[in-house]
Amino acid sequence: MTHSDLDGNALDALDALDGRTGLDTDDDHKTTEAGAGTHIGPIGGLLLLIMGITFLRLAQTGAYTSYVRVGMRIPLLAAGGLVTLLGAVALVRYASAGNHDQTQSAHRHGPPGVALLLLLPVAVIYVVAPPSLGAFSARRATITVPPPRAVPYGPLHPGPDGIATLPMREIVERTYDRGRSLAGTTVQMTGFVAVPEGRQILLTRFVIRCCAADAEAAAVDLTLPDGVAAPAENTWVTVLATWDGSIPDHGRPKFAARTLDVIPTPVDPYET
Repeated sequence: MTHSDLDGNALDALDALDGRTGLDTDDDHKTTEAGAGTHIGPIGGLLLLIMGITFLRLAQTGAYTSYVRVGMRIPLLAAGGLVTLLGAVALVRYASAGNHDQTQSAHRHGPPGVALLLLLPVAVIYVVAPPSLGAFSARRATITVPPPRAVPYGPLHPGPDGIATLPMREIVERTYDRGRSLAGTTVQMTGFVAVPEGRQILLTRFVIRCCAADAEAAAVDLTLPDGVAAPAENTWVTVLATWDGSIPDHGRPKFAARTLDVIPTPVDPYET
């Protein structure tokens, strides 16, 4: 038997199968190719629309800074606009199709149950609106010893008033660098209050690289001036303080505050 005879027999068998089942294999194959990846359905389109609008809302109101770094606003706007457009196109196509086969396909596959779980974080954002990381997370954060810097910090250059304004992360790293550049210098730092106890507070600010999920706490133990009561947890403050000269090793750096001013929550609560 030749190769041509085998091919002919295979085709005859396929034709016979089509005749028994009432199916047109060629037409079904073409329909599958034409429809694959093009039908999202009303629920899928609605999900995309809600997700996209949520992204745009977070970016427009600035609430996104509670979850990701400030520089993510433009990518978030672009992603929100694209997802919103995809959702709107899917709904318009579904509404204008009027196709019986498409309706039957939607009934056959049913609603995408797993996809509906995407609505849970959206509902949380609209109903609860979780704030940025605060005292609760700071109390549970581990003390991270910064690795030695390849290039040590240079000397500080205070302003005319003798005060050097530094991010919390840099202040902590400079103390682990044997504090050579901090000795005798008054620094201005901004953070929120965690674990207030008498005249002692844990002044903290979270540092993120991308989003709140990778946040690390930069924190110092701060002794308040006489007569100054510790503010409540999660209160944002700006303090002028001096390093006490002790090397933190595996603990937190210790500073003594000269002044403390309560401030509103910053637009960007994280350092990057």
